Amino acid sequence: MEYKKANVVVAKSLVGLNMSQATIIAFGLAGTLLLAYSEIKAGALDVSDFIVFNIYVIQLYFPLSFLGTFWRFIRQSWTDVELVLDILEVDQAIKEKEEPIKADIHSGEITFKNVSFSYDKDLPDNEKR
Repeated sequence: MEYKKANVVVAKSLVGLNMSQATIIAFGLAGTLLLAYSEIKAGALDVSDFIVFNIYVIQLYFPLSFLGTFWRFIRQSWTDVELVLDILEVDQAIKEKEEPIKADIHSGEITFKNVSFSYDKDLPDNEKR
């Protein structure tokens, strides 16, 4: 359950990061479009300058989109590391009770019949040992 909760936290942080990135990119592009429009209207820029300017802006924002992917990898990896560390802290020793129940066995017998084992499943049954 803790792992699921941690994954939900990672997913929520990724959604928040993606939304903030999209907002920054949208406002940045809108601002550059308005700025370029006013400059083109004033005659200071022509359409080719506008295209070059937009290409530069998009190249600046493109690495920002990878930030979300890297952030998700880092958060997911950290969550996985915490899970592994929690598993490593679990005591694997068999705990015996202080006063175990004694077995009441007076007689019995164990019989093995037609028991075989082989790593090679293609061997005939009479060659398996």
